[in-house]
Amino acid sequence: MEYVGIIGDPLGHSLSPAFQQAAFDHLDLNIEYQSWPTKKRDLPERINLLRSEDIIGANITIPYKIDVMEMVDEIDEKAQIIGSINTIHNKNGKLFGYNTDSNGFIRSLYEESDFKPDGIHALVIGAGGSARAVISGLIEKQIDRILIANKTIEKAVILMESFDKRTKPVISTVKFQDLPSVSPERKFDLIVNCTPLGMKGTNTEDQFPDVLHLVDESTIVYDLVYNPQETQLLKRIKLLGGIPVSGLGMLVHQGALAFKIWTGHDAPIETMVEAIKNRLKLNT
Repeated sequence: MEYVGIIGDPLGHSLSPAFQQAAFDHLDLNIEYQSWPTKKRDLPERINLLRSEDIIGANITIPYKIDVMEMVDEIDEKAQIIGSINTIHNKNGKLFGYNTDSNGFIRSLYEESDFKPDGIHALVIGAGGSARAVISGLIEKQIDRILIANKTIEKAVILMESFDKRTKPVISTVKFQDLPSVSPERKFDLIVNCTPLGMKGTNTEDQFPDVLHLVDESTIVYDLVYNPQETQLLKRIKLLGGIPVSGLGMLVHQGALAFKIWTGHDAPIETMVEAIKNRLKLNT
């Protein structure tokens, strides 16, 4: 038996064990996907354990996608550009870091909305590892403008400056607390929530970013939170007539890319989606 797991804190919301195990079983792979909740003080030890012969690798989630970069041996070029890791592969005791979030986000965005990058003005809420992946993907598509909103403005500025060598898009920042007073010349075409606000099992489950005044009927609002599938933010966007997109699509696509890295096999995406839906039904 070989093992893969997810590392983060907390992990109660994670659906990765359910859909990744379903994918391994579907292909008759002798691999078990486990949940490895880890406190920050224990993170170096947990990452080092990934070098064991019976461990293939891991997924990395909130809040460690940036922290683990200094704990692996080699980092994929795309992950270096993004500045965060969400997938680790153990190759004979050597740890390789990847980021599948960016491609997973973009694939889902195109599949689940009428997204066209030309002229797009986007608001990205958050400045952690997921926000880095989202912004990197949007930069690759050469949208026009990105506004980063974060509680700690210094962190947003650092994120902005990490991408400032690109000529497009124009990137600016704002304090998350100042979002209610943001009054752009036009409504945003795309808003992406990269924070845990609205996540099931947390004390923010009933909360959502104050962005409703920035939305019209053509605004795509993408919530990376996938549990619950319809967050408080997406419920309100639906009522406003905007275009709500759940984080489930990104979850599946980033997971499928990680599956390929670990196993060399194309992921059975339909099996993954079915497992997620079944687990969400059990959780309601």
